[in-house]
Order: sequence, then C-alpha cells, then structure tokens
Amino acid sequence: MKLKNRVFLGIFTILFALLLLELSTRIIFLEYSRPVIQYDNVLVWTYVHNLRLDTFTTNSFGFRDSNHKLEKSSKRIVFVGDSYTAGVSFPRQMIFPGIIQDKFEDSEILNFGVSAYATDQEYLVLKNHVIRYNPDIMILVVAPNDLRESYVKRLFYIKDNQLILDKNNKAFYLSKIDQFLWNLAIKSQAVYMLQLRLGKNYGSFEYIFNEVTNGVFFKDNKGYNADAILFLKNETYEMRESVKLFTKLIEEINKICIKKNIKLVIVNLPIKMQFDNTMNNNNFDQKKIANILKKITNKNKIYYLDLYPLFKESEDPTSYYISDEFHLNENGHKFVSEEIYKFLIKNKLI
Repeated sequence: MKLKNRVFLGIFTILFALLLLELSTRIIFLEYSRPVIQYDNVLVWTYVHNLRLDTFTTNSFGFRDSNHKLEKSSKRIVFVGDSYTAGVSFPRQMIFPGIIQDKFEDSEILNFGVSAYATDQEYLVLKNHVIRYNPDIMILVVAPNDLRESYVKRLFYIKDNQLILDKNNKAFYLSKIDQFLWNLAIKSQAVYMLQLRLGKNYGSFEYIFNEVTNGVFFKDNKGYNADAILFLKNETYEMRESVKLFTKLIEEINKICIKKNIKLVIVNLPIKMQFDNTMNNNNFDQKKIANILKKITNKNKIYYLDLYPLFKESEDPTSYYISDEFHLNENGHKFVSEEIYKFLIKNKLI
C-alpha cells in the first residue's frame, strides 16, 4: 500500500474512532450536557452562540434573545443585566423582558442579559453591542452583587477620575490552548465528560472565576455571606472601593446613553436574602443598595425604579423567588414586568 494511502487510511480510522466515541458517549449519557458559556475576548464570556436547548435559546452573539436587524422600524427597548434578566430557568417569553414585549406589541424588546454579568461587563455590552441597535430606551437591571463583582474582577480601574479598561487583565488573554479545549468541551460530549474526569470544567463559572477572572468575592467577608456583606452598616474597605467603581461605571454608561440619545432607566432588583431573615439584625441596612442607586441616579438625572419597597409591600416577597435557590420564579418575572411596564407608562417613556 502506498504511503499516501496508508496516511489517508490512518486519518480516516482515527476520525471514525472519534466519531464512534462521541456517539457512544451521547447514547450512554442520556442527559446530554455541555457548557452553555463560551469565552469572549471582549466581554470575557457570553452564552454559547445559537444555543438550542429545551427552554433555553440564545442568538448569534450569545445573548438570551433572538436575532434582530440593526435597522429599527419601531421604538426599541433593550434590557441589560445578569441571570435575573436572562431568566435561565424559563423560556424567553416567560421572563420579564419577554412578557413586556407582549405588553408593548408596537415596540421591539432586545435582551442582553447574561449570567454572572455585572456593571463592568454590562458597560462593555453597551459599547460593543447595544449602541449598534440604536435603542430608544436602555433598562439596566442592577442586582446588589453587581457592586462586588465589578470591583473584584478588576476589568476596570479609576485613575485621575477616569474609568480605565485594564487591557492587561488576564481575563482578556485566555490561552489559545484553553480556548481550544473550552470550544471542544462545548461541541463534544466525549471531551466534556473526559475533562470532568481530569479535574477540569471548561465553561463552568467555577472555572471562569478561578482561572479566567480574579474571582467574584471580596477577600475579607468577615464571616458574613458574600452578598450579606454588601448591606453591612459598617462598610468594609472593599465595599467602599466597590461603590466608587460602580458609581463611575454608571456615570460612564449614562454619558454614552446621553450621547446616543438613549433614555437610561436603572432598576434596583432586590435579592431573596433581603426578605428571608438572613439579615434580620441591626448590623445590616436593607435599603443600602437602593440608597446608593438613588444617590447616583438623582445626581445624574437618571430614571430610577426601586423594586425593593414594592417587593416589601407584598404579603410574602420570598414567594417571587424559586423555592430552592435565589432567582425569580414565574410569578416574580410577572411581578417585575408589571412594575417596569407601569413605570415606563407613568414616566411617559413609551
């Protein structure tokens, strides 16, 4: 047999064996799973592009939405936020951006929510994606942990009162090998299972926070829960620095919106911990994040919807969250959509 034919046969055999391994793995492990997060050297991560799962789909840019034309034919509202906005537990039509689309049939709703995003990455989303769609309104949904995560990841810092992107941050320089292996884990069930056995977990947030970013937790929690520490009356040094960076990020987001003639609306979305007696002693101020946002929005003349008192007025605020975790449940998404809808109407934004 000629050398050329032997090489060809060898390559064919290897590819066939790999294909057989992949098919066998998918048959054996009926609960077919792979990472839903992929690396992005501008945004650090997005969802896997064009993902199609039972209740979870993404568009060609890795956001929790369908694809939209750049040219708009009606009023356009964009939502930017984290997993609360992405609504990872429900189909798109059952989360609050999707519900609001049904309320405003003559408007176009775009959802740029991605799990574990904070204000730093949301700023990058605005600069690199949102403004391309020329929206009329941008609704920035803020969860309390955004302050901590924006600070700890160190994507930005302040110098001479200027917001500076740290181009040397390791998050923007994931090695080509790690990127390749991450992509393989996304595409191949066999590779995904193998890397788990080897102690890797490409695409998981454990991997992202340990290997890609500088983490998402304060170094000194002083014995408190990672989110509870945000509400301490006696602020830690890291919390004070977080507020400074968070304030600057909001101010810069607002400047871009003003320049692009986008009306900015900031929504304070409270977390379950604020209602489940986790912080029921005098060490905590439940309104702390709401008041920080109120101060920033008043100073910069930004539309502000504080959902905390509206949740608090409910008979049981915890009933708006999934029972065994912290995200909004179906009723929570309906409640948030109704309050945002009423706010937009009341302020004649639409």
